[in-house]
Amino acid sequence: MLTTHAALHRAKFLLWVFAVALIASSAFLLAYGSDAAPSGVTGLAPASQRVAPLAGAAIPNETPIPFAYSPQVAQMIAGVQQSQVYSYTGYLSGKFPLTVGGESFTLKTRNTYYPAYGNKATQYEYEFLQGAGLAVSYQDWYDAYWDVSGRNVIGEIRGATRPNEIVLISAHLDDMPIRAVAPGADDNASGSVGVMMAASRLAGHTFERTIRFVFFTGEEDGYLGSYAYAQQSVARNENIVGVFNMDMLGWDGNNDGLLLLHIRKTTNPAGSAADRAIAEVLTQVVSVYGLNGLAPRIRADGESESDHSSFWDQGIPAVLAIEDDWIYEENPYYHTQSDTIETLNMPFFTNYVKAVVGTAAHLAIPVGSDIGTATPTPTPTITPTPTLVKPSSPALLAPTNGVSVNTRQVALDWSDADRATRYKVQVRRGSTTGDVVDRQKKLTTSQYSTVALKSGRRYFWRVRACNAQGCSVWTAYWNFQVRAP
Repeated sequence: MLTTHAALHRAKFLLWVFAVALIASSAFLLAYGSDAAPSGVTGLAPASQRVAPLAGAAIPNETPIPFAYSPQVAQMIAGVQQSQVYSYTGYLSGKFPLTVGGESFTLKTRNTYYPAYGNKATQYEYEFLQGAGLAVSYQDWYDAYWDVSGRNVIGEIRGATRPNEIVLISAHLDDMPIRAVAPGADDNASGSVGVMMAASRLAGHTFERTIRFVFFTGEEDGYLGSYAYAQQSVARNENIVGVFNMDMLGWDGNNDGLLLLHIRKTTNPAGSAADRAIAEVLTQVVSVYGLNGLAPRIRADGESESDHSSFWDQGIPAVLAIEDDWIYEENPYYHTQSDTIETLNMPFFTNYVKAVVGTAAHLAIPVGSDIGTATPTPTPTITPTPTLVKPSSPALLAPTNGVSVNTRQVALDWSDADRATRYKVQVRRGSTTGDVVDRQKKLTTSQYSTVALKSGRRYFWRVRACNAQGCSVWTAYWNFQVRAP
């Protein structure tokens, strides 16, 4: 990913660190004040022009608009059935054959490096959205460094009264591991099913805002699809007022119902407030529509490691919706071939999807008297705070590039990077594109001893430094040969 844009790519592996208190707000509705920039204007507009602040956020001297129960939205939520959630997840994870292009096909993997399967997966979603009556398109992308390509799938319901204000409901369709069989039921068939159900339930209704349902690809390789989408959106001066991105909705091993909503840190007060306004829509949906068993928690120290971060990089409000994550309750099947539908908590998953449907509807604002009596009012423009600085890139120190080592557990060493709070390490077998055999994401020191590696093999390793703002570019690969007994 060492392109001119590589600093904006982040490697994906879902880990998050600290918890914050459950936010329960009693009054909220979204309203944005600005429209998109005039057509024909190119280049990156100031954030105050591109992003309309969200009502309900912690804005001084601003009265939040009440969140109102809507019979129309309640009907959409009630249309989500567990049997549908199960079936769609089964189709995407290879449990059942699906129909694509009029033929039966089993998706054994959706990994980027198995494009025949990836193309079938995107075609399936294209046909699904088309069948729901949406305007559908592909967006092709290519990453020169990895020499890999893919395509996003986009379905749209155009807004009736504020069409230039765009809400994205998104998830990544690709999966891991890099194997011919990779079910990826939780990561991330579950999030993709959230997009599917939201699109099918909202189809046929009219909304004030334009709503787009987007399946990103290349997420597991550094958010390649969402990066391309965000870049092109900014170049077109589109006014994306909020992104609700889903990544892993199906695991709840202890049945506590906890789900997490990651937002930007309060060190970026404008961004954090805008993200929180989106997240609080879901907390209100859970409360107002009686989705018992769900316990949403807003993570004010939110992690950047999914497609939502491509929009954070552009100053666009975005939230990552995920299950109870690694610190609280890790899904033990994450990124393995055992990430199958049988491991998912279907009642929890179904309720989560219902909350997603309600959230999508309220973000887009249904047209009709049953949405409530509150009249949206303009929100004052917030001047974004200066962008925080990402860490510098570390330098690899040992073992020296190209040497042989006489141990199977190799001590890796690199320099401390300015402003770094943690480091990520990748070790690949055989080449710079070989299988990843060791991967660390939360190292707090600049040394690491690998897992036991096989003798007689050459391994390639690299490091990147991270902090709250994001990550540096990866270092160039160094390699070593293991000659241990």
